[in-house]
Amino acid sequence: MQEQLGSPLDLSVAWLLPADPSCVALARHATRRYLTSVGISSEFVDTAELLASELTSNVVKHAGRPTLRVVQHDDVIRIEVGDLRPGQLPVERNIGRAAESGRGLLLVSALATSWGYQRDGVRKLTRVELDASR
Repeated sequence: MQEQLGSPLDLSVAWLLPADPSCVALARHATRRYLTSVGISSEFVDTAELLASELTSNVVKHAGRPTLRVVQHDDVIRIEVGDLRPGQLPVERNIGRAAESGRGLLLVSALATSWGYQRDGVRKLTRVELDASR
């Protein structure tokens, strides 16, 4: 599957979002609109929208201005959120019950088929994948 992404059969769209909390709503809206337009079922659109929201809010909180790319390849939906802080890595944390934040990546792990990140010297790309055939 990883090798197939990036082939001419992929359908994708990308956005450069503002560096403020309003971009989280923009990411949700853009993800929903795009996936609905390519015929993805509402169940997976809802989950993809939530995942895009979590990744985007993490970038705004920890790294600045995000980019968002949504790719659909066969039954796989891939959401990529990029930033210019390759040293700020996404990490699942063990947090206390009383903590008011810090559960986003735990939610991502529970909902996504897979997730991870890649980085170079300039930027980091955090991605999630959903298998819409399940």
